[in-house]
Amino acid sequence: MLHRYLEHFQAVAETSSVLRAAEKLHISQPALSRSLKILEEIMDVPLFIRRNKGVEITEYGKVLYKQVCSMGNEFRYALQEIDYIKNKDIRQLRVGSGLVWQYGVLPNAVLQYSKEFPDMQMKIITGYSQTLYEQFLEGHFDLIFCDIGSLKPSEGVVFEHLMNVFFSFFASWRHPVFAKESHSEMDLRLYDFAVFSHNNQIAEDAKDDHQISAAFRTRIKYISGSMINLLEVVSATEYITSLPQFIHTIAEQFGLKEIHPDMRRATFPSGVIYRKSALEKDYIRRYLEIVRESVQLGMEGPVLPAGDRTCGGYS
Repeated sequence: MLHRYLEHFQAVAETSSVLRAAEKLHISQPALSRSLKILEEIMDVPLFIRRNKGVEITEYGKVLYKQVCSMGNEFRYALQEIDYIKNKDIRQLRVGSGLVWQYGVLPNAVLQYSKEFPDMQMKIITGYSQTLYEQFLEGHFDLIFCDIGSLKPSEGVVFEHLMNVFFSFFASWRHPVFAKESHSEMDLRLYDFAVFSHNNQIAEDAKDDHQISAAFRTRIKYISGSMINLLEVVSATEYITSLPQFIHTIAEQFGLKEIHPDMRRATFPSGVIYRKSALEKDYIRRYLEIVRESVQLGMEGPVLPAGDRTCGGYS
């Protein structure tokens, strides 16, 4: 019964309205009001302040809402775990990956992992850090590799810092920008840009500020969901693009050249996010080990010592 009260509470918290929440839950408004009253009596604190136009959640309610959301995520993850046990003959590793990892580290890791676990089915989905993290909390991934500096920790979740990443500006070696002896970001605003995007669009909720700053957004003329396509287009045009360090060697093979090392954007922490309980599974634990080894062998920036693998104490 308590689960139902919490479900009702969550609906009201998310709509700020008993009426809209009742419609969403397909119950009457008086029934929902009674449910909230009972929950407040159980908690012995007010969860909402009644207003003329809806309700406002209290500080007590905010604390409860955070925990209710966490409980929902863990419940969905438990369902995934149960499904895994029921179908243990079909093992699947579910990985979320950001741009840097998709092209820089995971290909070699997947190659080695597939040799050690030939019967394992791998599912790798790429996307933006925030989106991947939300899907991870909902139980869609076993682990995700992405920018970890901009995300908030959650109970029972480990943030492991594996490397520092930076983006740098590239263009075809024939680009007029190279006719100048010195360069500044102000100079680049004279030219058009091509950028990579997981969903082929630069939406307000999916901007990658590590890749390109807001000052250049009006100059974006080409968006590609394929890194190879992006490199081909930049090579054949006078577009400028911004690439992470793992792509630099590949970019040079397409005839692209870094505009200037001094124009590299600020580094940011990148790594892996997983649940503590995930390490109980040998196939997840081994995949993490392989990725760590790949990072140490192939990265240009520093990596944390083996004994210090959490970022900002997130564990």
